[in-house]
Amino acid sequence: MTKTDLKLFLIAIMVLSGVFCLSFLSGTKISAQTQDQIVVETTGYSVLSASSFVFGGYYSGNLDKKGFTTYFEFKKNDGNLSTGAEETIKIVRNIGVRESNDFYTSPELNLFSTYYFRAVGYFNDSPSQKLYGSTLRLDTGPSFIGAIPFTVEGNNPLVAVPYIPTEVLAGAFFLSTTDKTANIRTKVYNENPQGLKLKIEYGEDDFDFESDFLQIDKAGNISVTLNNLNPETKYYFRLFDTTKNLDSSGEGTFATQSTTGSQILASVSVDGITENSATFRAAIYNENPQNLKLKVEYGENDFTAQSGFLSIDKSGNASLALTGLKSGTVYKYRLINTAEVFDVTDTHIFTTKTTPTTKPTTPTAPPAGSTGLVPCDGSVANPCGFKQIGDLINTVIGFIFKNIVLPLAAIMFAYAGFLLVTSGGETSKREEAKKIFTNVTIGLVIAAAAFLIVQTVLVIVGYNTSVGINWFGFEKP
Repeated sequence: MTKTDLKLFLIAIMVLSGVFCLSFLSGTKISAQTQDQIVVETTGYSVLSASSFVFGGYYSGNLDKKGFTTYFEFKKNDGNLSTGAEETIKIVRNIGVRESNDFYTSPELNLFSTYYFRAVGYFNDSPSQKLYGSTLRLDTGPSFIGAIPFTVEGNNPLVAVPYIPTEVLAGAFFLSTTDKTANIRTKVYNENPQGLKLKIEYGEDDFDFESDFLQIDKAGNISVTLNNLNPETKYYFRLFDTTKNLDSSGEGTFATQSTTGSQILASVSVDGITENSATFRAAIYNENPQNLKLKVEYGENDFTAQSGFLSIDKSGNASLALTGLKSGTVYKYRLINTAEVFDVTDTHIFTTKTTPTTKPTTPTAPPAGSTGLVPCDGSVANPCGFKQIGDLINTVIGFIFKNIVLPLAAIMFAYAGFLLVTSGGETSKREEAKKIFTNVTIGLVIAAAAFLIVQTVLVIVGYNTSVGINWFGFEKP
């Protein structure tokens, strides 16, 4: 083989190796664009007010720009979202959307409660293959982190940034329907809600119809009535921006009533849960809620128990105490109409608290004559109060007299006596001994006077000196 042939052979090997590498890299790039590479994240939550919250999520990797649906799962008092979790309104993103995008949903939550939530997404053509973000915790109630609204990043409430809503972000939708109409009420969160050009689009199978431009107040509240609907028909609807500059809301549904009756439209919840009781609450949306004959059905496996008639105010608010429950038990509940004209609400669940198997040992007070400075430990059974402060003062003074003043005085008296005995007629020693006797006696008088002053002050401020007075730390009478 000549040198030229060898060079050509080596060049051929290098070319083939390069082709192989390019083929490998190309295959790797293609595999990275598969559906499995899309990522869904739970980014945090926003606090708009004590009763308004927003879940935040993010997805990326939709390289093919396929239709994608996002929403959130959430559950009260339980971080296991695999079963029994509630779902927010789904936001359906059509084909051709950005490869990545933020998404938000404003759910309806109870105050002074703990919720766990996570972002969920799936391709519209594969709804069973869901993708999940991490599970985060949210405690509802008044804010303790500066001014609201604000956004909490991740699960760290100490990382809060001002929240400035810029999208069509709707809160929970409240609906009331007849056989031919539907009233939709909601709230949008935006810097300038009255500047938005919003409509409701709706239809049975697709969004075939549009409402007029919505009237929005300064707080972002919206109320619109859709007319000329078909009875006993399910409709889909969503809130959208006619300028197409902002994202649409999630997709909601409602069903018109039959010509013979109307639905119970209510938001129900349970709070104040103890071992054997809970408080049921409902917000009922009806033209005349006080005329409704409503009860609560509840039970462990079936609706075996039924409450009395609910007392409903003019605004449609009602509450009822559920008692006689079992501890550590899961209960189902729903709202029913005894006239059987209206539909029942959806079924919800709550779990009563568990009774402790062993009660904590009640601490006992130390016995009389305890050697401690103060015979108390600050517990419920043995609290520290004003009397104990007086006892402490007496104990300290008694210690000083018994262990310092008296031994020192005895030593000084003994020394003065020694000087007198050994003076042998020396005037200086006798004078020194007399001086010691005099000074020690005066010191004892001053110490006793100080103690009497302290005792007098304690009596004036209410301390019972008949109990525990111990001048010199000896045994009490």
